[in-house]
Amino acid sequence: MTMYFSHVTGINVGIITTLWSIQPLFSAGLDKVIYGEPIRINHFIGMLMVIASGVAISMSGKIDEKVEATPAQPLVLVDEQVPKYVAVVFGVITPLWMIANSLFIKHLTNESIGFNATTVSFSSSGFCCTIIIILGCAWYWQEVAEFRWKLFLIGFFSSIFDTCGKACILKAFSIGPAGPVAAFVELNNVLLVLFEGLRLWHVPNYLEIIGFFLGICGALVLSIPKQLMALIRKILCMKPLVVVNESKKDLKFSENIECD
Repeated sequence: MTMYFSHVTGINVGIITTLWSIQPLFSAGLDKVIYGEPIRINHFIGMLMVIASGVAISMSGKIDEKVEATPAQPLVLVDEQVPKYVAVVFGVITPLWMIANSLFIKHLTNESIGFNATTVSFSSSGFCCTIIIILGCAWYWQEVAEFRWKLFLIGFFSSIFDTCGKACILKAFSIGPAGPVAAFVELNNVLLVLFEGLRLWHVPNYLEIIGFFLGICGALVLSIPKQLMALIRKILCMKPLVVVNESKKDLKFSENIECD
């Protein structure tokens, strides 16, 4: 609905998706306040890098510029009767809904309640899809649009991938800190750049390249910070950090280092 209203009102989709990019920070903050989930320094740095990646990619506008509209099939169907604030409201509500969903899953899957994240995901998706199918058969395909098997099958198989992906995301939310998980979810912008670049066969512009680099680095900082730091020190011929006191986690530089 958010993307639909942004197209109908003529608002740049990049602005809407940029609003979504701040979701990891709010998720991390609320997760810290409500559940006491710690925010480590690599989490904070990685989230900032992923947010910057999403902003850069969303504001690039390169993908839309490569597609030319034709009179028979315009890119955007603007409806002057729909006010622009509707798209903005949906753009603000959507990330808030995502945050509430992630924190609610953590609540349902804690030890006191004991729900399984995968079961909750598939059950809720199945219930909602059943309602949509009933509305489609009873009203939409009867009064609004003609039923098309091709579109139905595309939506059917796409929904399978989407539901499996959501189940994995909710599972991650249930066992990990919400901020870094939300940051990983925002990396879909990086995959979109790769997919659209191959589909339209064009070279990404500088903002997309910067966004891609920041997204990959942010993901590495979030997932393997120690290994990434060791690799950087190896490349720069710096002495690696070693633990000399396990109880106090004291660190010192190793005296032995080889740099080819």
